[in-house]
Amino acid sequence: MEQNHILGNSNSESPNFQGSAETISIPQNNHNLTKNCSLAELPYQNHQEIVHLSEQQQNINYQGAHNNKCDIGELKKNPELYRKMLNEVIKLENEKIRPTSYLLRFRMHYKTLFEEKLVVVGGEEFLGDWDPNKGLELEWRAGDYWEISILIGEGELPEFEYKYVCLKRNHALWENGPNRIFKIRDGVKKGSTLFFNKEDCWQK
Repeated sequence: MEQNHILGNSNSESPNFQGSAETISIPQNNHNLTKNCSLAELPYQNHQEIVHLSEQQQNINYQGAHNNKCDIGELKKNPELYRKMLNEVIKLENEKIRPTSYLLRFRMHYKTLFEEKLVVVGGEEFLGDWDPNKGLELEWRAGDYWEISILIGEGELPEFEYKYVCLKRNHALWENGPNRIFKIRDGVKKGSTLFFNKEDCWQK
């Protein structure tokens, strides 16, 4: 059964989940961790609305100020009022493009032996701060695939490094190669949620 972990406010917009859910509240970095026992298919494919968080999107259109009866020259004579209005406009514009939740799906093809399992670890607290014993445990799927999905429901997600580790009892086998990098620009936006589908192969 696929696990879905939710970090943050449960009222945040998220994909449709099917079936009942078991909720476990665990404080982590000012977030709550929720474990859903059933997860509908995630809309990662066939979605063309790619998010580009570029400076162009953050530019403010001041044309409305000229269309309205607002004299920018007069407004600039009051620097404090001008600054407050400008900050408010910037805030509103940023809220239009900033996602309110992030859905991450890690998937790895790896053939394990008896009693072995895969975890994903990284520099974020929800990835165990590089401690394999605190990392996110992936679920086995047919065809030797391992995967896990997590939903971060509040806050701003930074870029981070991560890696996969194979665990067996007290032994940890790290994949070779450089650390993997999670990049915000790889996300696909749907509504207020930014989706990430990480299809990875074990680095030998």
